[in-house]
Amino acid sequence: MLALIGLDGAPPSLLDELASEGLVPRISELRQAASKLELTTPATLFPAGAFPTLWSGVPLADHGLHYPFMWDASGQRVRYVDAFSSPPMLWDRISRAGGKVLVVDAYEAPAPVEANGLVISGWQFANRVVLRPRSAPKSALRTWERRLGRRRRAEEVFGEPDERSLRRLAATLVAGPRRAADLVVAALPEVRPDLLVVSLPSVHLAGHQFWNPAAVVDGISPSSARELRASLREVVLEADAAVGRIVDALPSGSDVVVHSALGMAAETSRTDVLGTMLAAVLDRGVVTSGQSSGSWRVRAAIPASVRARVATALPDAAATALAARLELRGVEWSRTRAFPVPSDTNGTIRFNLKGREQAGIVDPHDVPALVAEIRSGLESFTLDGDVRAVASVDVVADSFVDRPASDLLPDLVVRWSDRPARRGEVVHSPQFGSIRRHGVGSGRSGNHTDESWALVLASSGTTAEGETRDVCDIAATALRRFDLEAAGRTLIEPA
Repeated sequence: MLALIGLDGAPPSLLDELASEGLVPRISELRQAASKLELTTPATLFPAGAFPTLWSGVPLADHGLHYPFMWDASGQRVRYVDAFSSPPMLWDRISRAGGKVLVVDAYEAPAPVEANGLVISGWQFANRVVLRPRSAPKSALRTWERRLGRRRRAEEVFGEPDERSLRRLAATLVAGPRRAADLVVAALPEVRPDLLVVSLPSVHLAGHQFWNPAAVVDGISPSSARELRASLREVVLEADAAVGRIVDALPSGSDVVVHSALGMAAETSRTDVLGTMLAAVLDRGVVTSGQSSGSWRVRAAIPASVRARVATALPDAAATALAARLELRGVEWSRTRAFPVPSDTNGTIRFNLKGREQAGIVDPHDVPALVAEIRSGLESFTLDGDVRAVASVDVVADSFVDRPASDLLPDLVVRWSDRPARRGEVVHSPQFGSIRRHGVGSGRSGNHTDESWALVLASSGTTAEGETRDVCDIAATALRRFDLEAAGRTLIEPA
């Protein structure tokens, strides 16, 4: 049997700190016994693109799914990711090949197509964007809830968070890993899977929300900020216990891969003002304050708690459809040459290209000049007069030219300075003036890095210690056991 256990967003530095205090004994045991591998990941440019790649084994350039809300060029609008074709997930393929699967909370995975076994999403907590409640068989989620208890909701609502909501979220996230272990331990002897996939997404969301609450919660006391920040450690301690219970429940001789498709660190994104910066550059105008249009304006104007209540009153599909429609609302396409599209860590920009966008106005021959104009303009902005606000503006086609899904991807990726983002900070350009951030952007105090790793405990074969491998290799490790084609290489070579 093969077990794939996800600890996304658990930076090795935090695990080192907790291990030095003797607080994560089970993860420490695995780190001592397993082969340690660094992984290349789409998270360098597209953090959210790591998950469809991880679960399918298909490279990002071949599927193009890079964020939960994506640009639809044919409709000149943003849509939720379910509107786009997805590659088959590794458990769907293995089910069709006759393998038994048990899948619990695969983060940002699409609805299961079929299951020779059990696939459940939204078990540890429900989240309308990344962990919608669903299962295969369809009745399985309710059946297991009757046996082991109902889930709670853990929604992320972009905008300024409040202390009360964060405390409620912390309680839900701390309880998540134990729920995962409860289900896995109970279901293993009933399903008897060849493949176990289980993720502990509490670690991921806790990193976003509790990395440094003092940076995003207005007026929070130092003691409350410390308590909330301690929630991240508490979640990781619960994850350690859950990993131990899951590993102990596996059949003798099982292979185990504990993995993280991306890392976590202090929030550095200024994507909420990218639209204003881009407009200043392209319009050659000087601005004194501002923010991006569409959804960022709504997020700054309406408290997150109010928007959360509205979203909770809607079905999940309606809530995500409404969120998608707010993006880029009111843009005058007849004069817009380039525009920001939804993203989180890095900023992303799309050209309004003739022959590709429904309302395209930019001639493909003019793209190189447009790239140079945007790059030089954005890179002229600084923080506090001496630190560049933008570390780089990368041309996506340089890495993904002529690949099957290249038209789904943005044209430019804006990587920000590694200085932590601050409330009310000002970005300034000698040519385009000063732009002040309104609010705290997404409200996250931690965000993604491309620090990706795997711990491989191989009973049935061998793996090379210290190699740099690829996130696609995790799916390949499972798929090749069933003689299924895979883009990556297996992490465990048969003995």
